[in-house]
Amino acid sequence: MNRRRILVVEDEILIAKLIMYRLESFGYEPLGPVMEGEIAVQEAIRKRPALVLMDIKLRGQLDGFEAARRIWDEAGIPSLFLSAFGEAYAEAIRGFPGGLGFIVKPFEDEELRHGLASAFSEEN
Repeated sequence: MNRRRILVVEDEILIAKLIMYRLESFGYEPLGPVMEGEIAVQEAIRKRPALVLMDIKLRGQLDGFEAARRIWDEAGIPSLFLSAFGEAYAEAIRGFPGGLGFIVKPFEDEELRHGLASAFSEEN
């Protein structure tokens, strides 16, 4: 079975593990988790996932926007953004290169499933 690989970039380990569990239950192959923007760029280039689930607030020097921009520029891998601060970032995501949408945390399984389905349909 060829499952789509998704890199999880989230600096809260419990949230990251929950997301990875959910991805697995939806039939995806979760990669990570990664907690820092710099490492996210390296891992995305190395592992070549189909998509990056990218939290905006991260540890380290790069925030999620900058990490996603570098991943897009260097590897052409799109990101689906996550944040608890949805309203504050909604405008910034519109027109973002390689950005396939936004999911506000906390989210239900169906919101994540729908966000992923939308992201993959936009990608094609």
